[in-house]
Amino acid sequence: MAILAAAVAVVGALGLLNLLLLVAVIRRLRDQTVKRSAAGTQEGLLAPGTQVSGVPVSDVAGRSIEADWMSQGSKLVVLMSATCTACMEQLPRAAAYTAGFSGAAENVLAVVVGDGGHRDEIVDRLHGSTTLVRGTDAQLLADALHNEAYPTYYLLNEGRVQVATHSVSQLMARTGRQAVGAAADR
Repeated sequence: MAILAAAVAVVGALGLLNLLLLVAVIRRLRDQTVKRSAAGTQEGLLAPGTQVSGVPVSDVAGRSIEADWMSQGSKLVVLMSATCTACMEQLPRAAAYTAGFSGAAENVLAVVVGDGGHRDEIVDRLHGSTTLVRGTDAQLLADALHNEAYPTYYLLNEGRVQVATHSVSQLMARTGRQAVGAAADR
């Protein structure tokens, strides 16, 4: 009987220790989340102020895009993946936002990574209001920007990241610019 009582006490102590460790881990994760939110950072994004450079690629029309394109004035780079659900959800507002961007096609680079999925729909929606890159060249650009998640929006000025986000709504809020057209209401 004494052995059984000792075993129950040991199991109870281990359960209590496990519970205390779990509470400590949860508290630490919550603190990290609060710190990230306060800093305004998001996972997988280049920090504001980061100098970026592109790689020489060609758009879907076969025109060359030089590596220094990103360092020439104010540019918007939109990175989307063909298999990204969030990209499809944000596509109507992103297309409306890019259409209203100053100098649209000359100053907005849409990078569509991957094949299949919703690639054709994304390309059709962004074509005309952006300089569009897909296929191998799109992957080269995504790699050059160290992109880890989709969708990603970078507002650049003279090659420096001004705004970096995964949300077109946050992009609009941070830039004070709104989407234009009927797609803005979707």
